[in-house]
Amino acid sequence: MKKKFNRSVIIILIVFILILVGCIMLVVAKKESKNLSDTVSYKGKTYVNLEYNTDIFTYGFNSNDYYEEDMIHHITHDKWDIVYFNGDLFVLDKQVDEAIKYYSNDNNYEWFIIFDKDESEIKVPIYISKEELKYLYNMENMEKNETMKFEEIKQFASITKISKDKLVYSIISLAYYKDSWYWKTEIIDDNQEDNYEYVIILPDTLNKKIFDLARDI
Repeated sequence: MKKKFNRSVIIILIVFILILVGCIMLVVAKKESKNLSDTVSYKGKTYVNLEYNTDIFTYGFNSNDYYEEDMIHHITHDKWDIVYFNGDLFVLDKQVDEAIKYYSNDNNYEWFIIFDKDESEIKVPIYISKEELKYLYNMENMEKNETMKFEEIKQFASITKISKDKLVYSIISLAYYKDSWYWKTEIIDDNQEDNYEYVIILPDTLNKKIFDLARDI
């Protein structure tokens, strides 16, 4: 009876180990598959996609230069070994974690308001407090109740942050509507016929700052 019991315990342990090993192999396989799709090779080196924070801002490479598609281009940088490929930045595999940490920290960015005026853009520095930043990052979680029609917009602008090394920019679109500045969510209300877009008003303190800056341009 004891031998039969021991044999059952051993079988259960073996099954458990096989399941555990299988799960580990599956996780590793998925990770390797993801890594392969997020890497490029250039001159014998492996570069990993530079991932940004997941928030309401749209991030990208801060450059107006033309880069040919489907070709890897090396980017000059004081700290990291970086290449550009089809709209994305890739950092040397040994440096990518440090780079991701750097670009995820708002302290490493400078903030601006860009006003659209007379078919041109005017970029003005702005200070955004921690409370205002917290509000901005939480806007995508707020209830979307108010809508705005395109024709009702009095002025366009955007909030942008540019990394202090000038490599990365991030942006959200704003609209001046009903005597306040709003975040344009780019989400259309399907229940209305005239393509009304959902908007969320900026905090009062930030609204006042933007008003004051707009008055001076």
